[in-house]
Amino acid sequence: MNLTLYQTMTKIFGIGDTSARAFCRMMGISQRTMYRAIRQKRIMGLERKMNAKFVSTKDYKRLYAKCVQDQIDNKTYKGVRMSLGLPARGQRTHTNASTPHRLRNRWQHVYLG
Repeated sequence: MNLTLYQTMTKIFGIGDTSARAFCRMMGISQRTMYRAIRQKRIMGLERKMNAKFVSTKDYKRLYAKCVQDQIDNKTYKGVRMSLGLPARGQRTHTNASTPHRLRNRWQHVYLG
């Protein structure tokens, strides 16, 4: 795997560019440091500190699902659009919106049933 530590961190669900940069800066590691160049013992220490600093992937997905379900339960505009499988951020639906339509059954199964 020829990725830097920064690129590897952005592959984790819930950690984006800003969080990965901040973590590298906090740990004093260059963003250009190759992941394979770091010793296994150091990686385990970084993982412990990352788990203390950030929400884990499983918890983040659960939190996201709870927020979506709250929006649906409160019948907000965004929640109603999500439950119908339509775009929730003002995109046009006349000629576009194929992705939300494709995901409609998946969202309804996960969040409504």
